[in-house]
Amino acid sequence: MNGRWPSIPITLGFRKSLRVFTWIARISDARANMPHGCVNTTRNHAKTHFLLASVDLKSENFDAAIEGFQRALALSPNYPEAWYNIGIAERKRGNFEASIQAYRNAIEQRQNYQPAWNNLGLVLADAGREDEALAAYNDVLKKNPNYAAAWLNLGRLHYAKGRYVDAALAYEKVVSLRPDDRSSNIKLGIALRRSGKPKDAVKVYERLVTREPRYVLAWYNLGVAQNAVGDTARARTAFETALQHDPNHVNSMKSLGALLAREGELTLAEPWLRNTLEHEPTDLEARFRLASLLAKKGDVIACETERGRVLSQDPKHEAKDLKCKK
Repeated sequence: MNGRWPSIPITLGFRKSLRVFTWIARISDARANMPHGCVNTTRNHAKTHFLLASVDLKSENFDAAIEGFQRALALSPNYPEAWYNIGIAERKRGNFEASIQAYRNAIEQRQNYQPAWNNLGLVLADAGREDEALAAYNDVLKKNPNYAAAWLNLGRLHYAKGRYVDAALAYEKVVSLRPDDRSSNIKLGIALRRSGKPKDAVKVYERLVTREPRYVLAWYNLGVAQNAVGDTARARTAFETALQHDPNHVNSMKSLGALLAREGELTLAEPWLRNTLEHEPTDLEARFRLASLLAKKGDVIACETERGRVLSQDPKHEAKDLKCKK
């Protein structure tokens, strides 16, 4: 083979790729046993184990993946990519401490390994070590202030802890770097609304639906934000538009039913709440709203039935105080 590796077409299927990599590994084993001066194979042999382990990692065969990356490291100890992938596999297995150590090993071998810093923050957060996670994100962002993935994970961490102002700032940075990232725009809008800035959230979603008029999640969140600023007419239109594009969008059904009920349009509201429960029978919020609507309509028997269903799932629910009889 003249010291060259065969090229592998990227169009090969998974099983064929695995057979080819296995074949390469066997050849590499044979070459590794040659006299030292014959051919320098150590690094290539390590790379073969790395590639095989990467296939296992992609197929979520984590035990085999970790074993393969460890073989690569035994042959080539300075291999930060192998430590990085061990970190991924250990996190997937729920072994947070082992994952943390693997990412630290990768960073020790390559100080400016930004994906490793970013993933270290993720697994530290998983392990409940919030301060260390923040330090990891801040460290990578000092090295690269335009690293969108780190800003995104920083936003997620702040949001999970209820720090919605900080989350919004992080998501704003992501959106400035990735203006077409629809998911980050949605997250930004939610964080803005929860931080007490629903008008700013409305602007985010309006930009999003202008750019993507059929984006159901954007229309739904636009309705939620408009409802928060008291613009019920536009909120209703947003929910209705979401349902035009996806008639089975449960959150839009529920929100539209709740809005109509608050506006006193009980006849229009009831079908939306019932449709919600057809899709999600365990949705206590929708069932309680339906029970409250039935109480307003004076349908005592139906109200008691829905109230009872809520309390059978949650005996402490506020439905216990609902009076079906006036």
